[in-house]
Amino acid sequence: MKFAIVQTCGFDCEEYSSHAADLIEMIQTAASEGADMIVFPECTIPGYYISPSIDKCMEYIRNSEYLDSIGEIAAKNSVYIAMGCIREDAGKLFNSVIVFGPDGQIVAKADKSNMWHIDRDLFTPGKEYCVFDSPFGRIGVMICADARIPEIARILKLNGAQVIVDSANLVSNAPEKSLLTNQQLQFIVATRAAENRIPIVLANKCGSEYDSIFFAGQSFVVDKEGTLISQASVDQEEILYADVELSSDNVPLRRKSSLYARIADASLPSFLQKRFDSPCRLQDLHKFIALIRVGNCLQSEYLDKSSFFIKNAEMQHADISVLSPCGYKIDPDTVFESFGYSLPSGKIVIFSSYTENNAVAYIMDCEGVRQILPTHLDSGNDYISAVDCNGIRLGFIFGDELFVPEISRCLMLDGAECIIWMNRDISDKEMRAIRTRAAENKIFTICSSLLGRSCSINPDGNVYASTFIDQNMLVTCLLDISLARNKTVVPGTEIITGRIPSAYSRLLED
Repeated sequence: MKFAIVQTCGFDCEEYSSHAADLIEMIQTAASEGADMIVFPECTIPGYYISPSIDKCMEYIRNSEYLDSIGEIAAKNSVYIAMGCIREDAGKLFNSVIVFGPDGQIVAKADKSNMWHIDRDLFTPGKEYCVFDSPFGRIGVMICADARIPEIARILKLNGAQVIVDSANLVSNAPEKSLLTNQQLQFIVATRAAENRIPIVLANKCGSEYDSIFFAGQSFVVDKEGTLISQASVDQEEILYADVELSSDNVPLRRKSSLYARIADASLPSFLQKRFDSPCRLQDLHKFIALIRVGNCLQSEYLDKSSFFIKNAEMQHADISVLSPCGYKIDPDTVFESFGYSLPSGKIVIFSSYTENNAVAYIMDCEGVRQILPTHLDSGNDYISAVDCNGIRLGFIFGDELFVPEISRCLMLDGAECIIWMNRDISDKEMRAIRTRAAENKIFTICSSLLGRSCSINPDGNVYASTFIDQNMLVTCLLDISLARNKTVVPGTEIITGRIPSAYSRLLED
């Protein structure tokens, strides 16, 4: 299926009428190049930031001739057009994408659900997620910040989407245009593709509106692995073309929908609500973490090197030491006898075993060892739960569980402030995914791999501490837990209270 992704340049919405002819010309150009579907950014009609000129913008919104003209040109060129627009229905405004079919008729409507910043001042959130049939396959539609949470793309996939169209206004700021970027551009959208095994076509704006909302451009297409196929410039109005193979692949790892009830539950666990409401001292929310990389080696060498680094971690005042996994089944009692009994009170060591047929983690203090099992691998727990550990609440995932976003979501909703991922190695795709798990849940994540590096990622999705890939070593970092308890991304966008659990019941089905 050939897509034309139109990257428009932002303009102040009262100027829309003077730009309408340009939009029609770009449609005609894209159609002449044989596009099957033409995708425009979010709020192309009449603009995204309408607050400064709301009265004039409402005139455009209520004037049907602008959208009617899009339908007419879709019919004239026998092409699908996905147009980002603001629409009014029963006195409410919606941030929408309207899809016109090759006959000029409206075949689908999608309303933005995950409100971003000023969206909440104007728009009503959508509660249904759009997938429609075409001769090429089933096409899902989402809008900009919908991609920031995992529920929406997953529901589109479960409802049969074989490609997702994402109309966006990805905002940014930087000292110069060439540096403009955005979490969704860097890693989130690619992860949505990889975790759902589905290509994604994203149309973004460049330029600005009212010299205060700046767009990052770089519209792109990623395949079902999240690999970049094609990308536009950061600051030029242009049309990007891409032939996209639609995907009917299953998700990477079997879901266990019976474990995801928490995602569709609007109530917060009482302990979590208390945690958000209770005052605390900032110094009590600081945990100093040691990331320890010990390369794949025999057990005796692993224990000797681990003991050396743990003693150094103690001297550097680490509260929790996270060892890289060993590549064989290890006896936790042997580890405890080697250095667990000598741990100072209040100090924690986390170690793990990761083999082809077995994955398990252990939390060790001076009193003993607790075992943590996976939930979605061949054997393990039949429940998803975070654990309290020395003043911080931790979640654990193993291997391909990284690509089941429901697990990390449930752990966050169970109060996890940091998720530790144990794996054999770490690819670029996996690095994008572990950064996404941090940003979408606004928590810390730690990657601990057998063959690669260990690293810590903050709630914005940025790597801020890392070992080398190929050297035994120890690095330390501070986890400020308050950053994981504050779930506000920007005013109007909140990780927990901004969700619409009643709309996510599809996730509880296979």
